[in-house]
Amino acid sequence: MNKKVLIIFAIAIRLSLFSYAEIKAPQSKFQSDTVTYTQPATNLIRHAAFSNAYNQDGSYSPETFRTPGYPLFLGIFHDLMKISYSGVVLIQIFLTILAAYFTYKAALIINPKLAFLSSLIVLYDPPVTIFSLMLLSESLFLFSISIFMYMFVLYLKTQKTKFLLFSALILVLATYVRPISYYLGLASGIFLIYLSIRTKIKKIIIHILVFLTIAYSLLGLWQFRNYKLSGKNVFSSWEKEFGPWYRKDTRDDTELTKSLPPLPYYLNAVSRCIVSLMTDPGTLKYFNSVNLKFIGKVFAYPWMVFWLIGFIIGTAKINNNFYLQFLAWCALYFIAASVGGVLFGIGSRFRVPMVPCLAILSSYGWLRVVSIVNRNNK
Repeated sequence: MNKKVLIIFAIAIRLSLFSYAEIKAPQSKFQSDTVTYTQPATNLIRHAAFSNAYNQDGSYSPETFRTPGYPLFLGIFHDLMKISYSGVVLIQIFLTILAAYFTYKAALIINPKLAFLSSLIVLYDPPVTIFSLMLLSESLFLFSISIFMYMFVLYLKTQKTKFLLFSALILVLATYVRPISYYLGLASGIFLIYLSIRTKIKKIIIHILVFLTIAYSLLGLWQFRNYKLSGKNVFSSWEKEFGPWYRKDTRDDTELTKSLPPLPYYLNAVSRCIVSLMTDPGTLKYFNSVNLKFIGKVFAYPWMVFWLIGFIIGTAKINNNFYLQFLAWCALYFIAASVGGVLFGIGSRFRVPMVPCLAILSSYGWLRVVSIVNRNNK
């Protein structure tokens, strides 16, 4: 099938779902978390105060649970530019298409044969499509992480400091959208230390210091703001309010495991949650259509099996490819951060930011499969 046709079809699916949701289920864009973004967005534009509650006497309680990236995005487009929430959703759909483009560009650097399939995996990924239709931070965060990945791969390719600086700035912006990437800068620094040891390039150590200084100086500004206004020395109070689960004896109701001692119980629970994170195909249940939900399952399960097989093979065969090692390291970071942060509340939503990394690794896995098959047929 023509490559352009596949891309146009992926975009058509997005727009068709958007049209259906607007006509049949307009409430689907508003999820339980949405108000925690829209209210701070309105207060940010109208009162220049990042708060969920603005009082008539001019006082307000500073918001520390959410970071300002996505509320600012909503505030600019909806409250300032007067674009409807439906229009904002269209912008988010466009951002996911751009995320596929940056995934394509990153894969092109690694191996041109990986580029097109990598972009298709992002374009056809059900959770990426589904959450772009909701007023949630996933699409903006995915877009930011795809640029970070592209810039970091460019740095690995060229060793030019400017690309590392750009990646640091983009990572900061991404973290202001969703704080789950707060420690991704440290994880990236650890990878650069590993790279410097393997390649014996001493200048990388200086690059690491510059990268970490820029990233955590800019993130520290928001943490300082939270401390000054609320007394909470945190970048986001999410961790103190809802987690981490490993500091308390959090249990689910699974009969076979809930009576186990802590160590075997959590080993079992973490394993189950990792499987859930990586195999939840996404669902169209939000759009109040039994037929649409069924159609979604018919596509989503085979698609999940397809990319997951490629991902497992690709990860197992990365060998000494530093680009793929970095992508696998990022995927591991998001898996650990997601499971470590929420455990039983995990689902396909938490897989969205790592889709660009998964896509390239999956494409690499299928490239290896095709090369083996071709070799055996000769």
